[in-house]
Formats: sequence, structure tokens, C-alpha cells
Amino acid sequence: MKTEVLARLRRKVRLRTRVRNFLAPDDADDRSKVRIIDAFHRLYYDEKPKGGTWGATFWMGTPVQKCPLDLWIYQEIIDGLRPDLIIETGTADGGSAHFMANICDLVGKGRIVTIDILAGERRPAHPRITYLLGSSTSPSIADRVRGLARGAGTVLVILDSDHSKNHV
Repeated sequence: MKTEVLARLRRKVRLRTRVRNFLAPDDADDRSKVRIIDAFHRLYYDEKPKGGTWGATFWMGTPVQKCPLDLWIYQEIIDGLRPDLIIETGTADGGSAHFMANICDLVGKGRIVTIDILAGERRPAHPRITYLLGSSTSPSIADRVRGLARGAGTVLVILDSDHSKNHV
């Protein structure tokens, strides 16, 4: 089962590479495709005061700072891998953790450990979610995560906190 999932993920990576190569701006037609993609990103992230679709994406009333297409891929990965534990760095409002917890409910397994440096007062409560406050790179948080991961067979890690070079 896991071999099939990994094969599917490899195919997606190869497809993404082919698409990226297809969109390399070598001629006028390709440059227009790149302009369309750039326009999508501007509309998605920058329009409206709160940030276009990105700022207006919710899961069951909770803001989710993820592209809906990414959420779709997350559910495919969770359904395929059936992880015992999902570690997410970068909680924000907790919308993506809540989304993944609901997907775990549907597949019948999995817990979410989500880490952020800022406390969130209105993050959704769910029995599958554990919120940790602190830096995902701090030794104390790493120790807590190791403890929570003890006994977990399959672990999925989603790095989406500080996007700076030194942090990653």
C-alpha cells in the first residue's frame, strides 16, 4: 500500500517537473502562460484587503492559510498513507490542522501535532489535535514532539512555519 502511494507521489513530482519545463518562458506563448500564472497568484494572494482567496479560505468556519488545491492534495496523501501522526509546523488559526483532523476522522486513524510560536485563542478543539506553543526548531519542542511520536508507525511532516533559509 505505501509503495503504491510513494509511486503515485513520484508520478506527481514527475508531472510537476514536466509542467514546470513546459512553462519555461522560451518564447512569446510561454511568456503569456507565465503571465497568466503570475496573475493567478496576484488574484489569489493579493486582491482584497485580507488577501484574495488565500485570506478568505475557511474550513468549517476557521481560516485556513492554504490553497484549496493543496488541501485536496493533503487529503489524497492522508487517505493513501493513513499516517499515525501528522506533524505540522505553522499553526496560524488552526484551520489546516482541523481540516486534516477531519480527514483523519474519515479514514479512521491519525493524530495531528501542530506547532506555532504564537498562541491562538480561537483555534478549533478536536480530539485528534495537539497544539504546541514554541519554535519548531527549539530543543524543548523537538523533545515534546519525539515523545508524542513515540510508537507512531507512519509520520507525515508538513513544514509551513518560518520560510526563511536559516529556519528551514
